[in-house]
Amino acid sequence: MVVQGSDSEELRDILVAVYGTLKRGYGNNLLLSNAHFISEGKTERQYPMVVHGSGLPFLVEKPGIGFNVDVEMYLVSKEELARLDMLEGHPDWYQRRKRGVITPEGEVLLPYIYFAPSEYYHPKEKFHECY
Repeated sequence: MVVQGSDSEELRDILVAVYGTLKRGYGNNLLLSNAHFISEGKTERQYPMVVHGSGLPFLVEKPGIGFNVDVEMYLVSKEELARLDMLEGHPDWYQRRKRGVITPEGEVLLPYIYFAPSEYYHPKEKFHECY
């Protein structure tokens, strides 16, 4: 799927899935103000999403632990992806990886998802399905 924004010549052809403060209604969603919303969804596999003292959620790539996490999917341009990478500290802090997400209609898409470093996971943490 490719979308060309009417306000620019940028192609939006990179699929990302976001959670936490990048979702609609949260402050960092401003970075996606020109992106094309595709769908809500849930991660195809279960992952632990933890919320530490900062109040920010972290998704850790430990498949099979936690929940199928609620996400929103957007088509973004290369420039928008670069801004998301900067916010998430990719590749030095968060790692951006393509992982399956199931839409409400049952379709499996393969967007990029940002995962926090594995040291953010501890088995005694409370895991969250959504944020």
